[in-house]
Amino acid sequence: MGFHYNADAAMLETALTFGDTIVNACFQRLEFWMLVATNCGIWYCWQAGFIDRQSEVLDLQWDHMKVSAGLLTFFIVFYTNQTFSRYTKLYQLTRSILSLLIELTSEMQLRIYESHARRKSMKYIYAGVSVFFFELVLLFEDDTVAWPEVTHLPTYNFLTEREQQYLMQYPGSKSFLVLHWGLMDIRKQLGRSRERYLKGFEDKVYKIRQNSQDIVDTLNLPMPFPYYHILNVMLTMNLSLWAWTMGCHDSALAPLIFFVSSLIFLGMKELAADLSNPFGTDSVDFPTDLWLCMTYNSSVQFMEHSEEFQLELESDELWGAPLLPLSTADMVDEEARSQLMEDAENSPSRSFHDSALRVTDDISDAETASHEDDDDDSE
Repeated sequence: MGFHYNADAAMLETALTFGDTIVNACFQRLEFWMLVATNCGIWYCWQAGFIDRQSEVLDLQWDHMKVSAGLLTFFIVFYTNQTFSRYTKLYQLTRSILSLLIELTSEMQLRIYESHARRKSMKYIYAGVSVFFFELVLLFEDDTVAWPEVTHLPTYNFLTEREQQYLMQYPGSKSFLVLHWGLMDIRKQLGRSRERYLKGFEDKVYKIRQNSQDIVDTLNLPMPFPYYHILNVMLTMNLSLWAWTMGCHDSALAPLIFFVSSLIFLGMKELAADLSNPFGTDSVDFPTDLWLCMTYNSSVQFMEHSEEFQLELESDELWGAPLLPLSTADMVDEEARSQLMEDAENSPSRSFHDSALRVTDDISDAETASHEDDDDDSE
Protein backbone atom coordinates (compact mmCIF):
# COMPACT_ATOMS: atom_id res chain seq x y z
CA MET A 1 0.00 0.00 0.00
CA GLY A 2 1.58 3.28 -1.13
CA PHE A 3 -0.42 5.69 0.98
CA HIS A 4 2.63 6.78 2.99
CA TYR A 5 6.09 7.44 1.58
CA ASN A 6 9.37 9.11 2.48
CA ALA A 7 9.44 12.60 0.97
CA ASP A 8 13.08 13.04 2.03
CA ALA A 9 14.32 10.12 -0.08
CA ALA A 10 16.77 10.80 -2.89
CA MET A 11 15.35 11.69 -6.30
CA LEU A 12 16.93 8.73 -8.07
CA GLU A 13 15.87 6.33 -5.33
CA THR A 14 12.27 7.48 -5.63
CA ALA A 15 12.33 7.40 -9.43
CA LEU A 16 13.56 3.78 -9.43
CA THR A 17 10.84 2.63 -7.04
CA PHE A 18 8.19 0.63 -8.90
CA GLY A 19 6.24 -1.02 -6.10
CA ASP A 20 2.85 0.57 -5.36
CA THR A 21 3.25 2.96 -8.31
CA ILE A 22 1.25 3.63 -11.43
CA VAL A 23 4.02 2.10 -13.56
CA ASN A 24 2.79 -1.42 -12.84
CA ALA A 25 -0.73 -0.47 -13.95
CA CYS A 26 0.61 0.91 -17.23
CA PHE A 27 2.67 -2.24 -17.87
CA GLN A 28 -0.51 -4.29 -17.54
CA ARG A 29 -2.26 -2.29 -20.26
CA LEU A 30 -2.26 -3.96 -23.70
CA GLU A 31 -2.51 -0.64 -25.55
CA PHE A 32 0.73 0.56 -23.96
CA TRP A 33 2.73 -2.34 -25.35
CA MET A 34 0.94 -2.07 -28.70
CA LEU A 35 2.03 1.57 -29.01
CA VAL A 36 5.60 0.76 -27.98
CA ALA A 37 5.76 -2.13 -30.46
CA THR A 38 4.35 0.10 -33.23
CA ASN A 39 6.95 2.78 -32.56
CA CYS A 40 9.81 0.25 -32.52
CA GLY A 41 8.53 -1.29 -35.76
CA ILE A 42 8.34 2.09 -37.50
CA TRP A 43 11.83 3.01 -36.26
CA TYR A 44 13.25 -0.30 -37.59
CA CYS A 45 11.58 0.21 -40.98
CA TRP A 46 12.98 3.75 -41.09
CA GLN A 47 16.51 2.53 -40.35
CA ALA A 48 16.25 -0.38 -42.81
CA GLY A 49 15.07 1.90 -45.62
CA PHE A 50 11.61 0.39 -45.99
CA ILE A 51 10.13 3.89 -45.60
CA ASP A 52 10.92 6.46 -48.30
CA ARG A 53 12.77 9.28 -46.57
CA GLN A 54 12.23 11.64 -49.47
CA SER A 55 8.45 11.29 -49.54
CA GLU A 56 6.62 14.42 -48.39
CA VAL A 57 3.33 12.57 -48.10
CA LEU A 58 4.46 10.67 -45.00
CA ASP A 59 6.58 13.48 -43.60
CA LEU A 60 5.27 14.64 -40.22
CA GLN A 61 7.30 17.26 -38.38
CA TRP A 62 7.13 17.73 -34.63
CA ASP A 63 5.97 21.32 -35.12
CA HIS A 64 2.73 19.93 -36.55
CA MET A 65 2.04 18.23 -33.20
CA LYS A 66 2.40 21.23 -30.90
CA VAL A 67 -1.26 22.26 -30.88
CA SER A 68 -2.66 18.78 -30.22
CA ALA A 69 0.06 18.02 -27.64
CA GLY A 70 -0.73 21.26 -25.79
CA LEU A 71 -4.45 20.47 -25.76
CA LEU A 72 -3.79 16.96 -24.47
CA THR A 73 -1.60 18.30 -21.68
CA PHE A 74 -4.29 20.77 -20.61
CA PHE A 75 -7.07 18.18 -20.71
CA ILE A 76 -5.19 15.54 -18.74
CA VAL A 77 -3.88 18.02 -16.12
CA PHE A 78 -7.39 19.43 -15.62
CA TYR A 79 -8.80 15.91 -15.28
CA THR A 80 -6.15 14.92 -12.73
CA ASN A 81 -6.71 18.12 -10.74
CA GLN A 82 -10.46 17.51 -10.55
CA THR A 83 -10.02 13.93 -9.40
CA PHE A 84 -7.48 14.98 -6.76
CA SER A 85 -9.91 17.58 -5.39
CA ARG A 86 -12.51 14.84 -5.19
CA TYR A 87 -9.92 12.59 -3.52
CA THR A 88 -9.19 15.12 -0.75
CA LYS A 89 -12.91 15.69 -0.16
CA LEU A 90 -13.50 11.96 0.26
CA TYR A 91 -10.52 11.79 2.62
CA GLN A 92 -11.92 14.55 4.84
CA LEU A 93 -15.36 12.91 4.96
CA THR A 94 -13.88 9.50 5.82
CA ARG A 95 -11.65 10.86 8.57
CA SER A 96 -14.57 12.86 9.95
CA ILE A 97 -16.56 9.64 10.37
CA LEU A 98 -13.72 8.07 12.34
CA SER A 99 -13.37 11.20 14.47
CA LEU A 100 -17.07 11.05 15.32
CA LEU A 101 -16.60 7.48 16.53
CA ILE A 102 -14.08 8.68 19.10
CA GLU A 103 -16.44 11.45 20.20
CA LEU A 104 -19.27 8.94 20.57
CA THR A 105 -17.04 6.75 22.73
CA SER A 106 -16.29 9.70 25.01
CA GLU A 107 -19.96 10.60 25.32
CA MET A 108 -20.88 7.00 26.11
CA GLN A 109 -18.28 7.04 28.86
CA LEU A 110 -19.90 10.17 30.31
CA ARG A 111 -23.60 9.35 29.92
CA ILE A 112 -23.90 5.56 30.20
CA TYR A 113 -22.85 4.29 33.60
CA GLU A 114 -22.91 0.51 33.08
CA SER A 115 -19.80 -0.80 31.32
CA HIS A 116 -21.58 -3.71 29.61
CA ALA A 117 -24.17 -1.31 28.18
CA ARG A 118 -21.43 0.97 26.80
CA ARG A 119 -19.74 -1.97 25.11
CA LYS A 120 -22.93 -3.12 23.43
CA SER A 121 -23.80 0.35 22.11
CA MET A 122 -20.27 0.95 20.87
CA LYS A 123 -20.23 -2.35 18.98
CA TYR A 124 -23.42 -1.41 17.12
CA ILE A 125 -21.94 1.93 16.08
CA TYR A 126 -18.66 0.42 14.88
CA ALA A 127 -20.50 -2.38 13.10
CA GLY A 128 -22.57 0.20 11.19
CA VAL A 129 -19.47 2.06 9.99
CA SER A 130 -17.75 -1.22 9.05
CA VAL A 131 -20.76 -2.30 6.98
CA PHE A 132 -20.80 1.11 5.25
CA PHE A 133 -17.18 0.76 4.06
CA PHE A 134 -18.00 -2.75 2.87
CA GLU A 135 -20.99 -1.39 0.93
CA LEU A 136 -18.75 1.16 -0.81
CA VAL A 137 -16.38 -1.52 -2.09
CA LEU A 138 -19.29 -3.69 -3.16
CA LEU A 139 -21.14 -0.91 -4.99
CA PHE A 140 -18.28 0.96 -6.66
CA GLU A 141 -15.28 -1.38 -6.81
CA ASP A 142 -16.33 -5.01 -7.25
CA ASP A 143 -19.16 -5.23 -9.77
CA THR A 144 -18.94 -9.03 -9.97
CA VAL A 145 -20.51 -9.60 -6.55
CA ALA A 146 -24.15 -8.88 -5.75
CA TRP A 147 -25.75 -8.64 -2.32
CA PRO A 148 -27.55 -12.03 -2.53
CA GLU A 149 -24.14 -13.69 -3.07
CA VAL A 150 -22.60 -12.18 0.07
CA THR A 151 -22.49 -14.70 2.88
CA HIS A 152 -20.61 -12.73 5.53
CA LEU A 153 -20.41 -9.11 6.58
CA PRO A 154 -17.15 -7.67 7.98
CA THR A 155 -18.59 -6.74 11.37
CA TYR A 156 -15.69 -8.27 13.35
CA ASN A 157 -18.08 -10.29 15.57
CA PHE A 158 -19.82 -7.09 16.67
CA LEU A 159 -23.20 -8.55 15.70
CA THR A 160 -24.80 -11.84 16.61
CA GLU A 161 -25.52 -14.49 13.99
CA ARG A 162 -29.23 -13.68 14.15
CA GLU A 163 -28.58 -9.97 13.62
CA GLN A 164 -26.35 -10.69 10.66
CA GLN A 165 -28.92 -12.96 9.04
CA TYR A 166 -31.61 -10.30 9.43
CA LEU A 167 -29.26 -7.67 8.04
CA MET A 168 -28.51 -9.76 4.96
CA GLN A 169 -32.22 -9.87 4.10
CA TYR A 170 -32.83 -6.18 4.78
CA PRO A 171 -33.42 -4.39 1.44
CA GLY A 172 -32.52 -0.85 2.55
CA SER A 173 -29.32 0.76 3.80
CA LYS A 174 -27.75 -1.89 5.99
CA SER A 175 -25.17 0.42 7.54
CA PHE A 176 -27.73 2.98 8.70
CA LEU A 177 -29.94 0.23 10.11
CA VAL A 178 -27.11 -0.92 12.36
CA LEU A 179 -26.39 2.67 13.39
CA HIS A 180 -30.08 3.02 14.28
CA TRP A 181 -29.84 -0.11 16.38
CA GLY A 182 -27.04 1.61 18.27
CA LEU A 183 -29.20 4.68 18.90
CA MET A 184 -32.09 2.52 20.09
CA ASP A 185 -29.79 0.73 22.51
CA ILE A 186 -28.39 4.06 23.79
CA ARG A 187 -31.91 5.35 24.40
CA LYS A 188 -32.71 2.17 26.31
CA GLN A 189 -29.61 2.50 28.48
CA LEU A 190 -30.24 6.17 29.24
CA GLY A 191 -33.81 5.60 30.36
CA ARG A 192 -36.52 8.22 30.62
CA SER A 193 -34.79 10.12 33.41
CA ARG A 194 -31.74 10.89 31.25
CA GLU A 195 -33.34 10.85 27.81
CA ARG A 196 -32.37 14.51 27.38
CA TYR A 197 -28.81 13.32 26.68
CA LEU A 198 -29.97 11.36 23.65
CA LYS A 199 -29.80 14.49 21.46
CA GLY A 200 -26.00 14.55 21.69
CA PHE A 201 -25.78 10.96 20.46
CA GLU A 202 -28.31 11.59 17.70
CA ASP A 203 -26.35 14.56 16.35
CA LYS A 204 -23.15 12.53 16.03
CA VAL A 205 -24.80 9.44 14.53
CA TYR A 206 -26.77 11.54 12.03
CA LYS A 207 -23.54 13.37 11.16
CA ILE A 208 -21.99 9.98 10.38
CA ARG A 209 -25.00 9.20 8.18
CA GLN A 210 -24.72 12.58 6.43
CA ASN A 211 -21.00 12.10 5.74
CA SER A 212 -21.72 8.60 4.47
CA GLN A 213 -24.34 9.94 2.09
CA ASP A 214 -21.95 12.67 0.91
CA ILE A 215 -19.36 9.99 0.11
CA VAL A 216 -21.89 7.97 -1.89
CA ASP A 217 -23.14 11.06 -3.74
CA THR A 218 -19.58 12.09 -4.61
CA LEU A 219 -18.76 8.63 -5.93
CA ASN A 220 -21.96 8.69 -7.97
CA LEU A 221 -20.89 11.91 -9.68
CA PRO A 222 -17.68 11.21 -11.61
CA MET A 223 -16.26 13.34 -14.39
CA PRO A 224 -18.87 13.46 -17.21
CA PHE A 225 -18.34 10.71 -19.76
CA PRO A 226 -18.16 13.09 -22.78
CA TYR A 227 -15.10 14.73 -21.21
CA TYR A 228 -13.54 11.36 -20.39
CA HIS A 229 -14.31 10.20 -23.95
CA ILE A 230 -12.68 13.17 -25.67
CA LEU A 231 -9.68 12.80 -23.35
CA ASN A 232 -9.19 9.20 -24.47
CA VAL A 233 -9.65 10.18 -28.13
CA MET A 234 -6.98 12.88 -27.83
CA LEU A 235 -4.65 10.53 -25.95
CA THR A 236 -5.01 7.79 -28.57
CA MET A 237 -4.56 10.20 -31.47
CA ASN A 238 -1.51 11.94 -30.00
CA LEU A 239 0.29 8.77 -28.95
CA SER A 240 -0.33 7.20 -32.36
CA LEU A 241 1.08 10.24 -34.17
CA TRP A 242 4.01 10.39 -31.75
CA ALA A 243 4.76 6.75 -32.48
CA TRP A 244 5.09 7.62 -36.19
CA THR A 245 6.97 10.90 -35.69
CA MET A 246 9.51 9.52 -33.23
CA GLY A 247 9.83 6.34 -35.26
CA CYS A 248 10.87 8.27 -38.38
CA HIS A 249 14.01 9.53 -36.70
CA ASP A 250 17.64 8.53 -37.03
CA SER A 251 18.44 8.77 -33.32
CA ALA A 252 18.58 5.48 -31.44
CA LEU A 253 17.11 7.28 -28.42
CA ALA A 254 13.81 8.01 -30.21
CA PRO A 255 12.10 4.74 -29.10
CA LEU A 256 13.23 5.37 -25.51
CA ILE A 257 11.79 8.89 -25.57
CA PHE A 258 8.48 7.58 -26.91
CA PHE A 259 8.45 4.84 -24.24
CA VAL A 260 8.87 7.38 -21.43
CA SER A 261 6.38 9.86 -22.95
CA SER A 262 3.71 7.18 -23.33
CA LEU A 263 4.34 5.94 -19.79
CA ILE A 264 3.91 9.45 -18.36
CA PHE A 265 0.69 10.33 -20.17
CA LEU A 266 -0.95 6.92 -19.75
CA GLY A 267 0.22 6.91 -16.13
CA MET A 268 -1.43 10.27 -15.49
CA LYS A 269 -4.72 8.93 -16.83
CA GLU A 270 -4.44 5.76 -14.75
CA LEU A 271 -3.60 7.78 -11.63
CA ALA A 272 -6.59 10.08 -12.13
CA ALA A 273 -8.86 7.06 -12.56
CA ASP A 274 -7.57 5.54 -9.30
CA LEU A 275 -7.97 8.82 -7.40
CA SER A 276 -11.61 9.10 -8.47
CA ASN A 277 -12.54 6.13 -6.25
CA PRO A 278 -10.20 5.65 -3.27
CA PHE A 279 -12.18 2.76 -1.75
CA GLY A 280 -10.65 -0.51 -2.84
CA THR A 281 -7.28 -2.21 -3.12
CA ASP A 282 -5.30 0.16 -5.37
CA SER A 283 -2.06 1.69 -4.13
CA VAL A 284 -3.67 5.13 -3.61
CA ASP A 285 -6.84 3.81 -1.95
CA PHE A 286 -7.64 4.64 1.66
CA PRO A 287 -6.68 1.92 4.17
CA THR A 288 -10.15 2.03 5.71
CA ASP A 289 -9.76 -1.36 7.41
CA LEU A 290 -6.56 -0.21 9.11
CA TRP A 291 -8.06 3.17 10.06
CA LEU A 292 -11.18 1.56 11.50
CA CYS A 293 -9.09 -0.97 13.44
CA MET A 294 -6.89 1.78 14.90
CA THR A 295 -9.91 3.90 15.83
CA TYR A 296 -11.61 0.93 17.45
CA ASN A 297 -8.49 0.08 19.45
CA SER A 298 -8.29 3.69 20.65
CA SER A 299 -11.93 3.54 21.72
CA VAL A 300 -11.38 0.25 23.53
CA GLN A 301 -8.36 1.61 25.39
CA PHE A 302 -10.28 4.73 26.35
CA MET A 303 -13.42 2.89 27.40
CA GLU A 304 -11.78 0.04 29.30
CA HIS A 305 -8.83 1.79 30.96
CA SER A 306 -9.73 5.47 31.40
CA GLU A 307 -11.35 4.82 34.78
CA GLU A 308 -8.46 2.78 36.17
CA PHE A 309 -6.57 5.97 37.07
CA GLN A 310 -8.66 8.20 39.30
CA LEU A 311 -7.51 11.79 39.53
CA GLU A 312 -7.01 13.00 43.10
CA LEU A 313 -8.44 16.49 43.36
CA GLU A 314 -6.13 18.92 45.08
CA SER A 315 -7.46 20.95 47.99
CA ASP A 316 -9.00 24.31 47.22
CA GLU A 317 -6.52 26.09 49.51
CA LEU A 318 -3.74 25.57 46.96
CA TRP A 319 -5.60 27.84 44.55
CA GLY A 320 -6.13 30.69 47.02
CA ALA A 321 -3.24 32.77 45.66
CA PRO A 322 -3.86 34.84 42.50
CA LEU A 323 -2.69 33.43 39.19
CA LEU A 324 0.46 35.01 37.72
CA PRO A 325 1.19 35.46 34.02
CA LEU A 326 3.84 33.23 32.48
CA SER A 327 7.30 34.63 31.94
CA THR A 328 8.20 35.34 28.33
CA ALA A 329 11.93 35.69 28.99
CA ASP A 330 12.69 32.18 27.76
CA MET A 331 10.24 32.34 24.87
CA VAL A 332 11.27 35.58 23.10
CA ASP A 333 14.80 36.99 23.04
CA GLU A 334 15.51 40.67 23.69
CA GLU A 335 15.85 41.53 20.00
CA ALA A 336 12.52 39.98 19.13
CA ARG A 337 10.87 41.70 22.11
CA SER A 338 12.21 45.08 20.92
CA GLN A 339 10.93 44.40 17.42
CA LEU A 340 7.47 43.58 18.77
CA MET A 341 7.37 46.82 20.74
CA GLU A 342 8.57 48.81 17.72
CA ASP A 343 5.81 47.27 15.59
CA ALA A 344 3.30 48.16 18.27
CA GLU A 345 4.56 51.78 18.32
CA ASN A 346 4.18 52.09 14.55
CA SER A 347 0.75 50.52 14.62
CA PRO A 348 -2.07 52.83 13.49
CA SER A 349 -4.06 51.71 16.50
CA ARG A 350 -2.78 53.58 19.57
CA SER A 351 -4.98 51.53 21.86
CA PHE A 352 -3.16 48.39 20.75
CA HIS A 353 0.17 50.07 21.60
CA ASP A 354 -1.05 51.10 25.03
CA SER A 355 -2.36 47.61 25.69
CA ALA A 356 0.98 46.10 24.71
CA LEU A 357 2.81 48.44 27.10
CA ARG A 358 0.45 47.62 29.94
CA VAL A 359 0.84 43.88 29.37
CA THR A 360 4.63 44.19 29.27
CA ASP A 361 4.68 46.28 32.47
CA ASP A 362 2.40 43.79 34.22
CA ILE A 363 4.64 40.89 33.20
CA SER A 364 7.76 42.73 34.41
CA ASP A 365 6.12 43.62 37.75
CA ALA A 366 4.96 40.03 38.20
CA GLU A 367 8.44 38.68 37.46
CA THR A 368 10.00 41.16 39.93
CA ALA A 369 7.51 40.22 42.64
CA SER A 370 8.12 36.53 42.01
CA HIS A 371 11.88 36.96 42.34
CA GLU A 372 11.43 38.94 45.60
CA ASP A 373 9.25 36.16 47.01
CA ASP A 374 11.89 33.61 46.09
CA ASP A 375 14.57 35.70 47.84
CA ASP A 376 12.42 35.97 50.99
CA ASP A 377 11.85 32.22 51.02
CA SER A 378 15.57 31.53 50.64
CA GLU A 379 16.39 33.83 53.58
